[in-house]
Amino acid sequence: MYTNLLLCFFLCGLWHGASWTFVVWGLYHGLFLVFDKIFWLDFQKSLPRVFNNLITFLFIMIGWGIFRAESLTQASYYLSALLGLSPSEGTFIYLNANIQVSVIIGLAICFRTAIPKFEQALALYKKTPWKEEYELAVTLVLLLASIAKLATTSFSPFLYFRF
Repeated sequence: MYTNLLLCFFLCGLWHGASWTFVVWGLYHGLFLVFDKIFWLDFQKSLPRVFNNLITFLFIMIGWGIFRAESLTQASYYLSALLGLSPSEGTFIYLNANIQVSVIIGLAICFRTAIPKFEQALALYKKTPWKEEYELAVTLVLLLASIAKLATTSFSPFLYFRF
């Protein structure tokens, strides 16, 4: 099983592109799945839920740093900056209001299970008679907002265009 996990994620890395960063990204995920199966699944049960969310978030951010880098050198620079190990002072990145809202929504989604009584609130929500109508309305609003955003922004090439 462990060999299959590593092989599968190695191939996923190759599928994403012919670059060492993608191979490392695939192996990174494969190794963490093996680690998870051997050790973490049992250990994490003794930790608070918020800590489990934070550690998962950190490992995912490291993985995306590897994935987005154009070289292994750039990936190591990203990771050292992420962990505060960079010798440079870094650069402050200004986030406009649209990006700030997206970041807040994304963090809320990532850490929703760490909110006390989230499971109880979710169970209560699932019992509401208007659940499907609400979800349809939210989906339509998000679709329209996405279409409006696409219509007002400049050209952005397809994600896999550079591969």
